Amino acid sequence: MDKMRIDKGDWLVVCDGRKALILENLGDEMFPNLHTREVHEQPNPSTSAQGTDAPGRLHAATGGARSS
Repeated sequence: MDKMRIDKGDWLVVCDGRKALILENLGDEMFPNLHTREVHEQPNPSTSAQGTDAPGRLHAATGGARSS
């Protein structure tokens, strides 16, 4: 595999599930100088803050009668 080549003025995107960074190379190919152009964040509250749902009901697969 060849080495990655980042020329002057190229943009680089680094992201995961919560944040995305857009970086610009202000240096050259030999000595990159990455500066942040934009930052995008996705809020991700804790599980307890998102709430829970009641479990669903399961009916018996055989027989048509249901009890209340």
